[in-house]
Amino acid sequence: MGTSVSLHRGGWEVRWRDEAGRRRARRFPSDDAARAFDEAIAGVSPASRRADTSKHRRSGGVYSYVTTDGLRWRFVYRRSDGTQTKRRGLASERAARDARRRLVEQVERGEVRHTKETFGAY
Repeated sequence: MGTSVSLHRGGWEVRWRDEAGRRRARRFPSDDAARAFDEAIAGVSPASRRADTSKHRRSGGVYSYVTTDGLRWRFVYRRSDGTQTKRRGLASERAARDARRRLVEQVERGEVRHTKETFGAY
């Protein structure tokens, strides 16, 4: 259950593993805030760190998360080059599933191509 605090992409990040062995991470603007969080979760059981998602167990690439404005939904998918990415902020599970399905179909049909080449270079 060890945790760690490190500077990652311009922000401080705390990483730990939950009771199921999944890797978790949370970012903070300062080292002090990250270390305070790290100390706070060190004494908390892994089961109580997770959000209550008991109603939403099936995933299929669609996941819920809690914000200050309430429950939001995100989905993950593979781009045409094979890299995995996500889209966040959908208001309902159905909207996330529909958006994911449409995007995956477009990638499979070859309508959406991902490249790192800039428009100017093209």
